[in-house]
Amino acid sequence: MPAALLEAEIERLFWSHVIDHPDPAITCWLWNGPMREDDYGRFFIDGLEIRAHRFAYESLVGKIPPGMVPDHLCSRRRCVRHLEVVTPEENTRRGRLRTLYASRGRALPPGFRTIIPDDAGLPEGGAWI
Repeated sequence: MPAALLEAEIERLFWSHVIDHPDPAITCWLWNGPMREDDYGRFFIDGLEIRAHRFAYESLVGKIPPGMVPDHLCSRRRCVRHLEVVTPEENTRRGRLRTLYASRGRALPPGFRTIIPDDAGLPEGGAWI
């Protein structure tokens, strides 16, 4: 099978496991395929496990630079849409802040990156899906 045809089939199979969030007010695209124990989606290519959000990002935006990780801006590990590539340290910092504010029943500070409106532009020097 030609490589381009194989790539198209892998893409089709991947996206067949993605659904819209049941709440129309939430714009997440949710992974509806196999899940890991840590609640991240998993996808297999030739027996190799790939996290669903990483595959989605690379499929739509491009390669994730070395030393960077995709951050779920919506805090939903099943989401394959609201992603921004950041350093692992920034990803951890954001996760801790989200947890801290949520545990206190408080809203996140103004300008804190969480769910992105559909009409938002790209951040300076970055990209999200």
